Amino acid sequence: MRGAELTTLYVGPDHCVTLYKNLLLLIANDDPLPSTSQVLPGFVKRLQRESPGKVGFMVVLRPENPPPKEAARVTIKEAFQTFSTCMSVGAFVVERVGFAAAAQRSVLNMVMLAARPPFAMKVFGTVDEASQWVAGKFSPEVSISGPELNGVIRDLTAAYSAGTLVVKR
Repeated sequence: MRGAELTTLYVGPDHCVTLYKNLLLLIANDDPLPSTSQVLPGFVKRLQRESPGKVGFMVVLRPENPPPKEAARVTIKEAFQTFSTCMSVGAFVVERVGFAAAAQRSVLNMVMLAARPPFAMKVFGTVDEASQWVAGKFSPEVSISGPELNGVIRDLTAAYSAGTLVVKR
């Protein structure tokens, strides 16, 4: 993985959470557990403490991730409320294709409209598109490029899928 710049905060059956430069990266295999609402504010505070300038997030919904159930929508809305306190940019990537992907993107867009985040946020179909967009929102304050971020997420996803991702305290 990418050495000292990557700090893994959580690895579970639902998702993993990692800090990379000024970003909180979340790779999701399933709906977030309700406990996510309790631990996310701490992750965000740590990101703010360790990152100068503006901060953001990217959530990658893996192809096996189902459209969110009602309970998950509540947790997602609570996450938006947490993010609204400090984030400058946010991206969701739905890696699925076809009708299921369109449904998942639609639900995410409805949740975003209801949450009314005070920052730039967008839903994407690929990590590459999202990485380019997020990196563009940070430049020139933060040294990060779209290809670099895309590579980090590719490595992070592979490590999470292989079960080799370890939490760093």
